[in-house]
Amino acid sequence: MTRLTSPHGRRVLIIEDEFLIALDLETTMFNIGFEVCALAPSAYKARSLAMNDQPDVALVDVCLEGGREGIEIARWLREVRGTDCICNGAK
Repeated sequence: MTRLTSPHGRRVLIIEDEFLIALDLETTMFNIGFEVCALAPSAYKARSLAMNDQPDVALVDVCLEGGREGIEIARWLREVRGTDCICNGAK
């Protein structure tokens, strides 16, 4: 799948395990000027993508795959990569 890119925006990583929500977030972020560098359905995939894509900010679903992996990946992104995170835990 081709990622939406914007020449003026900061790079955002979307970490969301529900595909349709992830696509909606991707479109929304693009429309407000962000470049969506990747979509990750799990903390494991997010870690791998963050190492390669170097996002400026991440939108993180706290409850990934039935657990609370989102909190751990948000903490890792902030501490190790210096990536700002916005977390959502509403289900």
